[in-house]
Amino acid sequence: MRGSKVFLIILFFDGILFRPIFVSATNSSKNIDINLLVSSCNNNGVCESGENTTVCPADCPVATTTPPVTPVVAPSSGGTGIPVTQKPVVVIVLNVDNLSAQAGDKQVVLRWTKPVDLIDYGGIMIRRSTVFFPTNVDVGGLLYQGVGLEIGKNTFEYADIGLKNGVRYFYTVFVYNTGNVFSSGASVSALPQSPEMDQIKKLEVKPIEKTPELSVPKVIQPPKGRPVEFSDFIFEQNGQNFVSEDNKKVDVLNNLPINIYLDNKKIPKGTKTVIVTLDNKGQIQTFLLKNDQDILAHVVGLPAFCVDGSIKAIFSFLNNNNLMIGSVEGLINSKAVLVSPQTEIVPQIPKAPILSTAIGVVKKTVAQKYFWQWVSSIMIILFLILRLLSKRRRKK
Repeated sequence: MRGSKVFLIILFFDGILFRPIFVSATNSSKNIDINLLVSSCNNNGVCESGENTTVCPADCPVATTTPPVTPVVAPSSGGTGIPVTQKPVVVIVLNVDNLSAQAGDKQVVLRWTKPVDLIDYGGIMIRRSTVFFPTNVDVGGLLYQGVGLEIGKNTFEYADIGLKNGVRYFYTVFVYNTGNVFSSGASVSALPQSPEMDQIKKLEVKPIEKTPELSVPKVIQPPKGRPVEFSDFIFEQNGQNFVSEDNKKVDVLNNLPINIYLDNKKIPKGTKTVIVTLDNKGQIQTFLLKNDQDILAHVVGLPAFCVDGSIKAIFSFLNNNNLMIGSVEGLINSKAVLVSPQTEIVPQIPKAPILSTAIGVVKKTVAQKYFWQWVSSIMIILFLILRLLSKRRRKK
């Protein structure tokens, strides 16, 4: 019969559910018109008109929410670093390494090493103050912004001249990436003096004084509440987190940068600034921890230590008057491999897979997911064509 139309509802199995496909076919005098009445699905990642979660889950996924995961210490013994479940998600820019300040007559020469592990390195900003370390890019005066003068491989310097002798100057060097995101800052101080005064001081016999980074005065009555512990800090390297189980030391790899996190809820009340001082056999470095409101934590990015051994870490909490209201210390054991009582030797953490490999996996997964859908559609079309041809033969 000319102009007759056939409607069919076919169920196909996509590996998880049976889904309906609506099909119609019209028998005209000259040809057979077949229409697959299905919603379009172009797999472009955008849920467009005609697409829904049933027939196009790739473009229209079901909305889900993922609750935040609190890091949990894995059971073990000893004092080694123990992997935890998840790290906070945040962009952390590494600080400079080996920052030093050499005082002279009315000048201070700053030297530092560029963070070689920072791929999108943009440059550095130097802030200066005569009160205390500039704690962010808006504190103190802007002394310099750029890449600095390279005096060796990845080693740079900047000379601050025209200073007043006898006045201590505090410097913080911030690294920024190509996206204009700044590091937490590395700090140092120096006291310019005239050559005559330098000779006089050399003749004086005085007890050895600690550097200003280690001699911040403490308040008489620290704030009440639970004190911060060394095990509260999360040490992250290339996606894997470690904490101290014995509250005294934590193991890290010596050839990877380290990101350190501290939950804001665990910081003493009244804290304005958090600093960490690293003492590597007398070589002192001071870094600031940046308060990142996106993850509600204080963070700092440190370059790889590149040496084996124990580095003393002192975390200090300062109030608005730059007085210490609390501190905690522990050892960071830098090793070529991590030793654990459970796994004996943990190999070096592998790098993330290259992007092209990840894209190939995604494409293969999408093809596998819709393979049976297309097979089912082709079988339906062949079935309708054969049935309409059969009707034509019977009429003749």
